Amino acid sequence: MLKFIYPCLPNTLSPESKYFDELDRDTRWVGEVKKNGWRCEVIKDDDTVELWNRHGRLMLDPLEGIRDIMRGLPNKTMLDGEVKFSRRIKGQVEGYYLFDILYWDGTVIHTQKLFRRRPLVEIIYKDYFAGSDIVELARQVEVGKKTLYYESIDGELNEGIVLKKLDAIYPISYETNKTCTEWLKVKKVEKHVKCESGK
Repeated sequence: MLKFIYPCLPNTLSPESKYFDELDRDTRWVGEVKKNGWRCEVIKDDDTVELWNRHGRLMLDPLEGIRDIMRGLPNKTMLDGEVKFSRRIKGQVEGYYLFDILYWDGTVIHTQKLFRRRPLVEIIYKDYFAGSDIVELARQVEVGKKTLYYESIDGELNEGIVLKKLDAIYPISYETNKTCTEWLKVKKVEKHVKCESGK
């Protein structure tokens, strides 16, 4: 049985950062929309499907739609993504947001660089999930990452973007989540209403 791997966590980057301006034009990096939800590692092995959150806890929620579609994957496969949740309706699951792969049919994939992992993710999506309203494939852009960010913060299910370096391997840990300087999260700034005393 495959063992749970703690998913890597992106560092945070301000949308006003000059570094963000640099990365916007740097084609060695890609941008993906970040979805509202729970980080979720899918492990298909021994003809069972397990869903794990980023803290290393087995997710016991039914999530039948996600579990059912993942049963079609080969054994010894591990995917990384998010269980998407609606911001409008508490507890309503919107599906699974797929963005990476760690194992495929018993082959170690996490040691490969992102520009090699990504084509496999696209093939898997096409062969196993295309046409489904359960699984969404993260779209990547090399140019226009700031545009993607400002487009993303208008979405009800979106939280900003994640920037990922194309020649980075997937850093893994069996003990704790590692932060990754080659994954950078640019979250939307939440607006808060200032309340004055007596009003």
